[in-house]
Formats: sequence, structure tokens, C-alpha cells
Amino acid sequence: MEKVEVQSVGDSLGVIIPQEILERLQVGAGDELILTTTPHGFQLTKVDAVSKRQLDDLTRIMQEDHELLRALAD
Repeated sequence: MEKVEVQSVGDSLGVIIPQEILERLQVGAGDELILTTTPHGFQLTKVDAVSKRQLDDLTRIMQEDHELLRALAD
């Protein structure tokens, strides 16, 4: 278990991820991470090329077809 501290970063808040964790995630500056809620807390995952394309597609669909998605949800 790793402990991180929430810090002010400009007008936002952020956390500093220890180098050991960054190495295990195989991430560096500029990489994107997904924070997922799980029944046991949160999971941090590196965004790979396939995940990035899927997230971009999902975002596009949500923007273009938001009325259809809202109707399906009702």
C-alpha cells in the first residue's frame, strides 16, 4: 500500500505518485491514466493505444448521439 498526499496545483488539486508505482504502471510524463471505481476502492490503469481509441470513440458517440442515448436510458 502506498500513501500519497493531496497537494494544491494551481487552481486544482493533485497527487504525486511515487516513482516505484510509476515504473510498475510503466507511465511517465504526458501519459494518460484511467481512474476506475471498484467495489474495493479505486484502480489506476495506463491508457494504451486500444483503450485511447475506444475512449475517443465513446466520447464522440456521446457527443454526437446524446439525445438518442438519453432516449434509450428512459
